[in-house]
Amino acid sequence: MPGRRFRSRRTLLVASLALVVLALLVGVLSLTLPGLLSKDYDAKSLAALRRQAARTRQEFSALIAALEARQALFPPAVMPAEPQDFFPLFSRAGLDPERDGIALCNGDGFLETWYGDVLSPAVQIDREDLERQKKEGGSFLIRSKATVYLVALQPLGNGGRMLAHFTRMAFIPQVRSTHIREFHALRLPAGFDFSIDYWDFREDVEGFGKFFARHQDQFTGEPRQKNEIQTLFFPLRNEKGRIMATATLASPSLTSRLTATREVLRLILLLILIAAASLALAFFWSSPGFLRGRNAVPGLAGAVLLIVVRLLALPLGELEKIQSLGLFQPAVAGFVSWRGLTGSPVDIFLTSLTILGLAACLAVYALRRPKRFRFARRG
Repeated sequence: MPGRRFRSRRTLLVASLALVVLALLVGVLSLTLPGLLSKDYDAKSLAALRRQAARTRQEFSALIAALEARQALFPPAVMPAEPQDFFPLFSRAGLDPERDGIALCNGDGFLETWYGDVLSPAVQIDREDLERQKKEGGSFLIRSKATVYLVALQPLGNGGRMLAHFTRMAFIPQVRSTHIREFHALRLPAGFDFSIDYWDFREDVEGFGKFFARHQDQFTGEPRQKNEIQTLFFPLRNEKGRIMATATLASPSLTSRLTATREVLRLILLLILIAAASLALAFFWSSPGFLRGRNAVPGLAGAVLLIVVRLLALPLGELEKIQSLGLFQPAVAGFVSWRGLTGSPVDIFLTSLTILGLAACLAVYALRRPKRFRFARRG
């Protein structure tokens, strides 16, 4: 049993020292990284913009491909004759009814049977446009109030009937709240500012077509100064090559990138140091001399480390990534104290835990009443 306890304590010490070494490496990285980021920043930023634009295009093409794959599940030759027989087929297609929908429509576009989130083509599309879309094929966008749908019409060739396939591309409310949030089927790229405009199939996009034809399907904005914000403007096209949306990507400036990187490294450094100090604290306070109240050194070392852990946790509340968390916000709970020791719910908890730990350390020696400590003068 003593051997096992010794090995456990040794593991704590080794882990603590390893984290200290890791913290030193992070500190060195924080000193060298700004130089690495600054080198050829404009070229690297532009390359990153182009890679992200390619990923966004691939993601948009995947949505269109998914709509085409859904049409393959409903071959016209084997479709039932009665509208009510379509619903079981729709419900077994694996659609998410909150975001996807499919509808059986008559030749005029009126709904006969539907499943999920759908629109009535007869209400949304003029008869002339409806016939043209059925003839030309391909997917297109319909904007209905705050919602944008990706739509594909699949003629069944039976009295003009057709299937209308829907996927919700975006929900852009004019008023936003905790219960009403903006939604985009395309994921927002991390590390970039991203904006997108969806174009209803009735809107004229010929001007965009001519513009992008002159710029190889993407336009790069020129920054005013070196290492400043760069932008990339590009279209999103359907399988027929028609522009359905235009997107703008913007990379952060070098200054903002360095600020964000330093904050991330500072957060990592603080967390590593807190973990290292906590392991060292566990090492000292698991000492037999401390537990028996016969040696003051482990107790004093642990008390110092406990205070160090609390002080290391103070700067966490100053970091932007941490401030957004509710438990670190003074508005939730907090009151004025030295260095913000009780400025937020987390600060109150950690300060109380530190005081409790110090009190427990004192109680170990007070209750066991040792005759003398090892460092006491022998007389």
